[in-house]
Amino acid sequence: GNTMINLSDYQAFFSDIDGTLLDRKSKLHERTINAMRQLPMPLYLISGRSEKAMRGIQKELGAEDTLITLNGNAIMQNGKLLYQGPSLEGDILDEVLDRVFSLYADKVSINAYDPFFWYANNISDPHTIYEITVVGFAPDILFSSKDQLRARKLSKLMFIGEIEILAEIKKRLKGIQGIEAVYTHPDFLEVLPIGSNKRTGILKAAELLSIDLKKSIGAGDTEVDVPFLDEVGLPLLMGNSKEEIRKENYTLLDTNENDGLAKFIEENL
Repeated sequence: GNTMINLSDYQAFFSDIDGTLLDRKSKLHERTINAMRQLPMPLYLISGRSEKAMRGIQKELGAEDTLITLNGNAIMQNGKLLYQGPSLEGDILDEVLDRVFSLYADKVSINAYDPFFWYANNISDPHTIYEITVVGFAPDILFSSKDQLRARKLSKLMFIGEIEILAEIKKRLKGIQGIEAVYTHPDFLEVLPIGSNKRTGILKAAELLSIDLKKSIGAGDTEVDVPFLDEVGLPLLMGNSKEEIRKENYTLLDTNENDGLAKFIEENL
């Protein structure tokens, strides 16, 4: 819209990373860095990424060191876990692994995350290699059998692969209580514990940091962002988002490729 927004009316700015701050190639543009650094309020990053995969971006943008990681499952501050939501563990995790592991271990890249570590099953899979280039480091722990994951309290599982195979996996996971399977990208299928999402993450962060979300701004681009965008006073949605998640009260920006977020900030500073 063309209505001027007074940015200094807001207490905090919460932004997603991939597809919002970064371009298609996962690059952060100079223009975005400059715009975010001029914000008159603290900037908090809220992402599906782990803390380690958010740190570099946080530093470049001058964002706060409290990070809402792993789609809201864990709030981290300099390597310290401030909060972890419900996790994938025990029988539920067993059930997910039993339905997927033996059938698909050689067809997709299987990645698991807890607040501290990235576990991967196949370091030579092209999808894993791509993820390594995006985040800038290799998985912490390699696993070859599902038993190595059984005892963990995971924040999420992430399958990277061909669209058709991910659709099969999503189907196989139907009916398991306590999880939701969501696409965070056409070739990324994430399995999250119910009760753990960007909404619960931002609510917990707001409580820890004494922030009024109705006096906050949020920016995102996918269905995983909708739960937190619906909690903030000024929700911004990227132009590269899918039609079906757009809402009347969202301010629609230009795309990530065209520096949509930076443009919005420049226009309203």
